[in-house]
Amino acid sequence: MHRCLQLLEIVDMIFSHLYFVPDRDLPRRHAKLRDLAVLARTCTFFSGVALDFLWRSTVLVNLLCCLPSDLWRIDEFEDGNDQMWLVRPVRRADWTRVAMNASRVKDLSFAPDECDTTAVLSTLMLCIPADLLPNLRRLHWGCPGDDFHHIHMFLTLSITSVFFNSSPAALSLLSILPEKCPNLQDIEMRANLDSAEWDSVAEIQAVSSFLCRLQSAESISVPLANRRALEHLCHMPNLKCLGLDTFPSGVTFDSAEGPTFQTLRTLQLHYAALGPATEFLTMFREVSLSSLIACLVPPPTADETQYFFNAVIAAISHSSLTDITIHSDGDTTDLNHYHIRNQSLLTLTCFPNLTSIVIYAFGGFDLDNTVILAMARAWPRLEYLRLARERPSSRPRVTLQCLHSFAQYSPRLGTLAMTFDGTIVPTVDQPVANPVVQQRALTHLDVRHSAIASTPDAIAQFLSRRFPSLRQISPVPRLPQLFPAHLNAERDDATRQFDVLWKEVEELLAVA
Repeated sequence: MHRCLQLLEIVDMIFSHLYFVPDRDLPRRHAKLRDLAVLARTCTFFSGVALDFLWRSTVLVNLLCCLPSDLWRIDEFEDGNDQMWLVRPVRRADWTRVAMNASRVKDLSFAPDECDTTAVLSTLMLCIPADLLPNLRRLHWGCPGDDFHHIHMFLTLSITSVFFNSSPAALSLLSILPEKCPNLQDIEMRANLDSAEWDSVAEIQAVSSFLCRLQSAESISVPLANRRALEHLCHMPNLKCLGLDTFPSGVTFDSAEGPTFQTLRTLQLHYAALGPATEFLTMFREVSLSSLIACLVPPPTADETQYFFNAVIAAISHSSLTDITIHSDGDTTDLNHYHIRNQSLLTLTCFPNLTSIVIYAFGGFDLDNTVILAMARAWPRLEYLRLARERPSSRPRVTLQCLHSFAQYSPRLGTLAMTFDGTIVPTVDQPVANPVVQQRALTHLDVRHSAIASTPDAIAQFLSRRFPSLRQISPVPRLPQLFPAHLNAERDDATRQFDVLWKEVEELLAVA
């Protein structure tokens, strides 16, 4: 073996390229993990480093399966609700192999849909070693309320990040969590209670009292906090990310105590009512956010959207914002009042450093080629743009001609998603106001509900001249399952031919 491969630092760097694959790319990630498993069996020197990577992030069931095979069994069922059982008493020696691998674990997750381990955990909690996970940093506990109490077996002094769903047991845990995990920096508690239940004064008080005891947290995401807790959060010295669902009214931040949210970089408004969310934003003054994510419930009207955008541009420093995502949840039958006006989008052009923009509108967007030109000029750093309609409505005024603007003014744009009127095809030799510029960053065009002329070769020629790296074109997706089946049938009848033509364009681009 080459001498370089006997240096741990070099081997660690090589193996890290196999490990750090995005979780969303599951096939590639599974293949890389298999490669690490092969390396772990290659030689003793490789084994330790490879096992460190393999066990760095794991699920609880994998750890339990390290117990001797004669100790447990798993009953498999057709519905996927497998169950794990103990078949004999636990001995002290049973933990030897578990402890060897558990010491490598830094990220532990548990969700009930993996395998039902309720019976096993009820016994193991009586005999589990106290220092089983000495290097655990992140705990993701998705166990339901009835079995939530098993979390106490895995709360260690080393934990810096914890996630769990809200429940009465979880609310009780908050009273001692700062003492159990004094190094907490990242806390996420997801609401699974009805909004009416969250109006309980006791539950709000439990969350807020917990927040007021935090001093050095960097990321906090909770369903709700009262006025006192928010006033505490706004002056926390290290808070970089804040996520909230609902907001108390009448909160004011005292500027006499110093700047508010001075270190905050990411704000997430989860399933927030538009009125309280907008009121909350009005309390900010040029906060240096880099990312804003808002899910508004119910879908806002055109006037409400403009009101919300006005609050955004007043609350956030114009030079700091790089990512903005705004979408809504709910349903509405009258789409005419739920579009986003071109003036509303143009208000966001005051943020010149935006690199990612994702905005969903139930009723679509009131855009034309002139507005697209202004947007492209205002956002020269743009890398990802998605303007998506939840459901098709009238034909848009934006034509394929607007792509000239992105080619000329958005040199970094790699993904573009919006609805065009593809029935108007610019000719390759058609004189245009701007010269033909080749933009080589764009690789993915999501045309969504776009109509298309029956001339895919002309469209492919037009696109390939301006975007030579473009290879993937995504037509309209099927409507979500929450919509009745007949809507998908109508969509299919109306746009099946469009889908076929857009795919022809994609095939022609591949050989262009």
